Amino acid sequence: MTGGPDKKSVEHLLALYVDNELTPEERAEFEKAMNADPALRAEVELQNRIDASLRELFDASNMSPIKTPAPARRNPQLLRRVAAILLFAVSMGVVYWQFRGEFGPSPFADPPALTSSARTMQAYYDEAVAGGFEPGWVCSGEQFENTFRSRFGQRIVLDDLPNNVKISGLGYAKIRTAQTVSVYARVDDQPVLLFVEPAITTGTLTPMKEGFYRHERTMGRLLIHEVSQFPEPQILDHISVVKCKGRTGDG
Repeated sequence: MTGGPDKKSVEHLLALYVDNELTPEERAEFEKAMNADPALRAEVELQNRIDASLRELFDASNMSPIKTPAPARRNPQLLRRVAAILLFAVSMGVVYWQFRGEFGPSPFADPPALTSSARTMQAYYDEAVAGGFEPGWVCSGEQFENTFRSRFGQRIVLDDLPNNVKISGLGYAKIRTAQTVSVYARVDDQPVLLFVEPAITTGTLTPMKEGFYRHERTMGRLLIHEVSQFPEPQILDHISVVKCKGRTGDG
C-alpha cells in the first residue's frame, strides 16, 4: 500500500488549516483528506472548539490592560504578570482536557443512530467502482490501525494478507450510521469493500443485487461487512481486532 503523509506533516498542515494559512489548493486537498479520515476530522473539530473557548475565556475586551510598571512598583506588577500567565496555562489545560474527553474515543453505550441519508452498501459499492475505486484516504500500517482506534476504541490488524489481496485505503462511508468506515481492497484485481461499524448497530440491511455478496462477522465491538462479487469471504479471515489499552469494555 502507498503510505499517506507522515504524522509531523499532518500536524503541521492541521495547524495551518486551523489558522487559515493554507493556499486554496492546499486547503481543498486537506479538506478532502479530512473528510475521508474520521480521526483527522475529530482532531480538527477538537482544535476549533478549543480555540473558540480560549477566545471566549481570554477575550482582550474583557481583560484590563497591564501598564508598564513604575520602578517603585516593579515587583508587585511582576507577580501579577506571572500569575496571569499561570492562570492562562492552567485554564488552557482544563479546556483542552474537557474537550478531549468530550470528543475523544469512547465506547458506544447505545446503538448509533441510523442516518436517513445513508446509501445502501450496494449503492456505495457501485458508485465507488464507477468512480475508479479510489479511496478517499490512502494509508497503511499504523495510520490504518489508528483510524479504527480513534473511531471505535479498537484496532483492526491485517494478518499476513495473501499476495492476491491489496488494501488501498479508507473512505467515509456513512452506511447506516455516521460512524461507518469503508476499507477499499482488491482481490485478484477485483474490487472488494469492507464496511466497519459498531457491533451494536441495529436495523435491516438491504439485500444485495444478483451476482453480489455480503459476508458479515462480529469482532470485538465491531461488525465488519465484506461486499464483493465473490461468493466466499476473501479478507475477513485475515482480520483481527485488538483492544486498546486503558479502555474498558473492549472485547
